[in-house]
Amino acid sequence: MPTSSYRTGAWFAVFGSATTLLLPGSEKARVADLWSRIDDGAGFDEVLDVLLQSGLGALPGFVLVSGDDGPTKVLARGPVQVTGSADGEQVSIDGRDALTWVERTLDDVESLALVVLDDGSTEDTDDVDLPIVDGLVRVSRVDQPAVAADADASSGTAGPAPAAVLPSAEGLASEPEPEAGPEPEPVPESEASPLDGESDTANMGTREDAGP
Repeated sequence: MPTSSYRTGAWFAVFGSATTLLLPGSEKARVADLWSRIDDGAGFDEVLDVLLQSGLGALPGFVLVSGDDGPTKVLARGPVQVTGSADGEQVSIDGRDALTWVERTLDDVESLALVVLDDGSTEDTDDVDLPIVDGLVRVSRVDQPAVAADADASSGTAGPAPAAVLPSAEGLASEPEPEAGPEPEPVPESEASPLDGESDTANMGTREDAGP
């Protein structure tokens, strides 16, 4: 069951069991290290410590959301906005409102939308919501909980086809053997990593397809 959904874009998003992190597309080196930690279950405080090791001035923006038990902690910096509802009230957090970051602790969160207001990309973003459980992808927006399944069910259409799954932190995903046939099947070309290009939106973790 997907816990989040996202729309493709230029920022990185790392989804883990205890935290969700968004970083600008320029932060490839930083996101590679943090993805490994988040994939191993690193919590909010540990991720924040690593995030700030090289200094806040070198970090133009980010969103960090806790996903473990208890109140939900949200940090936002730069051209990002977090909206939603918590404890029966509307929530709006704008990362541009502070020189450091904006921090909120929310009880009984019902929904959150993490939106990149300016990702520095000249390419059009995709409005299709793709479900994800954990992993590393390129995004312009993240919704928690996932919205793709409900939207597809109400419209009576099948969910979007997922991007190919790429190697995870534990190693290469196994590929099924091709069925025997009169002619050999062509070998598919390897997929690029989300760390290799600005427009790549392939998932480097585990994503579940939306239902019919």
